[in-house]
Amino acid sequence: RQTAASNAMRSLQLQREAISAAEQQAAAQAAAGREFSRAKTTLLGAVRDLGSLSNAILDDVSGRQTADAGDARKLVAIERAYWDLADISPYFEIPPATITAMMERIAATYTQLGRTDEARRVDARLQQFTERVVHNRSANPAWRTAYAAAVVTFGDHRGANSDDAGKAAALEQAGHIYEDVCLATPPEQTRAVNDL
Repeated sequence: RQTAASNAMRSLQLQREAISAAEQQAAAQAAAGREFSRAKTTLLGAVRDLGSLSNAILDDVSGRQTADAGDARKLVAIERAYWDLADISPYFEIPPATITAMMERIAATYTQLGRTDEARRVDARLQQFTERVVHNRSANPAWRTAYAAAVVTFGDHRGANSDDAGKAAALEQAGHIYEDVCLATPPEQTRAVNDL
């Protein structure tokens, strides 16, 4: 009887320790979730500020007939910052149009300044990034769907500028994203995506 009682007490102690450990883990996960949420809010605020600054610089640069070395460095710096954002955007769910619209504007600025090679390079890299989105099944399906919509808008702009090949390529890529989201997303998540 003493052994049984001792075993019962030990079992009860182990249960209490397991419950305490689970509660601590849940509290740590909740704290990490809150910290991630705060960091994401801060990041999105910084992205908005970067967008305002970048647009002001692009307005200034595109208002000129030719770009000097300082203007070229500014364009490269903005482009680099937005490629860095593109790399993390699926994980932090940065609004996709933030990336596509700025890349479109950077390419247009390069074209306006007679730097067509740089404009083509930006377009090619954006197409490569879009292909990565097509195959990135770890990204939120809603974010991927929003990215596809941004690519459709990008394609519409190309069509409006008589770039039918660019429009067709953009629509094809958007179609691949939509198709993959539909094929890879469980039905319950698809409903959530369609509700957005």
